[in-house]
Amino acid sequence: MATTYTTNYHLGKQEDHADKFDMSVITDNADKIDAALTDNADDIAEDKAALVEIIDGGPKNVLDFSEIGTNNSHGSTFTSGGVTWTLNSDFTITATRTEASATDSSCNLRIDTGSLYVDGYCTGGYVLSGCPEGGGEDTYSLRALRGDDYRVTDTGDGIVLPDKAESTDIYINMLFDKLFDGTVTFKPMICTQAAWNISHTHQPFRPSYQALYEMVLAIQSTT
Repeated sequence: MATTYTTNYHLGKQEDHADKFDMSVITDNADKIDAALTDNADDIAEDKAALVEIIDGGPKNVLDFSEIGTNNSHGSTFTSGGVTWTLNSDFTITATRTEASATDSSCNLRIDTGSLYVDGYCTGGYVLSGCPEGGGEDTYSLRALRGDDYRVTDTGDGIVLPDKAESTDIYINMLFDKLFDGTVTFKPMICTQAAWNISHTHQPFRPSYQALYEMVLAIQSTT
């Protein structure tokens, strides 16, 4: 008996009913359907978890920073190596070549009084992104680093943060090459792999809804 197959799942079809039906076709079809449904259920579960994280469970972007610069010089603007860095209201960062320089320009993300350490997210399950397209060794890049011990670079496609040594503190840094001339806008973000798989769109940091609720309660208790 001749067997043909469906287009999408390659399920067997026997169209000549004059001969005895081949039970192996039914068995194969059951296995294929079971595998396809399992894969679909796994995909739905992963997507649902990521959507809950993005919409309801907390911030997609875990980078909560308030300033840019270094420990010696920082604020909403910062100048280094002939480049002016500007922290915008949407928490993107614009870097503009303002004068020629013989050295590269770099700028850290900062929170409170020090560099923004992201140790807790360097576990292989989070993605660093936010470098504009065209990044590279001779242009600009977004990095998670600590000296020469740990250095991960995003040049425009996002990159997974691998595990780090226990004694290493990791911070986020942007680099602008000394020979590059122009203006670029960084959109720093660290999010889970699941959230990254759903959308690569930048989202500024925001507290979780639970944290916002607790903030409201604290405000109400003081009025």
